[in-house]
Amino acid sequence: MRQSEAVKAWRKGPFRWLSREPEVMFGQVREDTSLEESIATGRILCIASGGDLAFTCLAAGATNVVAIDVNPAQIYLVELKVAAFRRLEYREIVGAMTRDARPFYGPLRADLSEDARNYFDTRPRRLARGLQNAGKIDDSIRRLMRVFHIFVHPESRVRRLLEKGDLVGWSSRRWRAALGLLLHRTTLTAIFGKRFGEAAPTGYAGDFRIEMERVLRDLPPQTNPFAWQCFSGQYPPGILPSWLTEEGVQEVKRNLSRLQLRVGDIIELLAESGAESFDRIYLSNILDGASPEFKEGLAKAMAQALKLGGDAVSRSFFPGRSGLEQFCKTSLVRQDANGHPDRSFFCRYVEVFECRRSTVSSVTPLRSRPTYIGRSS
Repeated sequence: MRQSEAVKAWRKGPFRWLSREPEVMFGQVREDTSLEESIATGRILCIASGGDLAFTCLAAGATNVVAIDVNPAQIYLVELKVAAFRRLEYREIVGAMTRDARPFYGPLRADLSEDARNYFDTRPRRLARGLQNAGKIDDSIRRLMRVFHIFVHPESRVRRLLEKGDLVGWSSRRWRAALGLLLHRTTLTAIFGKRFGEAAPTGYAGDFRIEMERVLRDLPPQTNPFAWQCFSGQYPPGILPSWLTEEGVQEVKRNLSRLQLRVGDIIELLAESGAESFDRIYLSNILDGASPEFKEGLAKAMAQALKLGGDAVSRSFFPGRSGLEQFCKTSLVRQDANGHPDRSFFCRYVEVFECRRSTVSSVTPLRSRPTYIGRSS
């Protein structure tokens, strides 16, 4: 896909209301991909987004990682993160990722493509809060939290949750009303488009709240990086993603030559990659609200490109099957049932597509009709 075609695709996508031109939407991946990390072997195709999953796979020792995104700006961000790994020392990398990347941009600029340089040269404020919070969605979460502190829980109450795990009085009437409004089908339609909003099941806001409260109750917020990022935009003291620990950074640095970045359509890439090209395919929130034609094309392309014994793993915002079960065998799985507690609030619904013969026997499928994770099955 040429750059001009990617721009056209952007203008048809769900975030076109935020900007006519491609913009970084996600500075980070807000999904707990511990399951994907545990089986990150061989050649992997993943959605680029903020680069977290690609770097996780490199740190885990994947032979080759292809990160693709239809949004060129996401690839620019991953380029900049790659440059940071290549040029900076460990403490500088952590600072650029989590605090302020502006002091480091000058030395890194020469490593970027011309398009990436042009993008960040004109948007220095994207770097001001660190590359992990460089996206427009990250900006929206910060603004939302300011409103949250005024109308739902004050900042001091949020700090008690994050620092002490204090949940007393958290599930208040205002808390329930806020989530009900934010996750109402009308709101989701206004933000992400009609097809995405229509995919939201009835009662989703209430079930999301139950899951969120279960995570906060069962997994200590004091050490949960996803809770801290959601409510404060920071990581807990002394806790970082696996790829951003000192050991993880050294592995990523050692394996950077194994990473390929692509702007384009995933179906086109799979088609041009040829038969049995990938051991794993990781999909991140690209099937919620997707058209039946896209799903059919993706299923056929994955069946061609996956090696025998390979698997595709998809994470979705909404529960239930994605629709690909019409074209290939699928299993809904519970990440927490496979020894990997899901610490995130988002995209907790995991589906494994066995487009060819599967060998991931460690993944435990749900044995009943689709349910919300954490609810009785």
